[in-house]
Amino acid sequence: MRQLVGNTPQVIPAGSFDPKTPGRFAATPETLDTIQRIKDKHGLEVKIEPLPEGVPSWVGGIYYQDGPGGSYDPETRTVYLGDNPSLFTLEHELGHAVDPTLTKSANFERVLQDQFFDKLNRGELETPAKRLEAYMLGMPRRRLDVELTAQKYAEEKMKEKGLEDDRTREDLRQYPLAYIDQGVRQSQLGEMMVDGQDVPDSVALIKDEVFDRPYGEVYSEPVQTSFMPNANTVVDYGDSVANTLLKLALDKNYQKAAIKEKDRAVAYATRRMGY
Repeated sequence: MRQLVGNTPQVIPAGSFDPKTPGRFAATPETLDTIQRIKDKHGLEVKIEPLPEGVPSWVGGIYYQDGPGGSYDPETRTVYLGDNPSLFTLEHELGHAVDPTLTKSANFERVLQDQFFDKLNRGELETPAKRLEAYMLGMPRRRLDVELTAQKYAEEKMKEKGLEDDRTREDLRQYPLAYIDQGVRQSQLGEMMVDGQDVPDSVALIKDEVFDRPYGEVYSEPVQTSFMPNANTVVDYGDSVANTLLKLALDKNYQKAAIKEKDRAVAYATRRMGY
């Protein structure tokens, strides 16, 4: 789940990690009540761990469905939280942890992704618009769905406790909808690769760090036309990035498909959240 940016939000805390004892989480009374609720209702122990290294800075919490503490663990659910997490973030991650449809959705996402690449390799997706429409059926829509489920869960649990803060008052559709925007950008990255690699193979891994991931992440950064792998070297992407983005901007069918997908997602998120 994403952390709020800008002015410091006024939130109900979940607790904090003890700097003197790595990994030890000092839970608030509200969090202890939440942990007991999960135990009573689902028969599961809740473990709270710090975020793993390398997690993007905007992430406030993560739940991993695979492995110990994941959705197949019969005894435990482990959530990973950032420093000084909010109670809403904890409830959001627990919404994933107890979601009975989460593993099914993840499996379906992989099936849809395989179907997309099968159609792509068979040449059935002839235009950028068709490729966008097919791609959005997989990861973007599935992530939208599961994140809305977690947002709704957290909202309802906070209401049951009679608690309200800046987190509960924000537009809870926006974080799930970010996956739709990400999906459109990922499709644009795919279009840049249609005619082959847009930078030399020798810098492909660096390009992933400085362009593909920043541009294709859930929360993107501005598109760059070049980057510096070291202080003395400038690698230009050439004209492929700018030309591809310009062609997509002028492609009426592509833009129509993108707008349709975003409008559909907003309507769906509005209905799911009851706005």
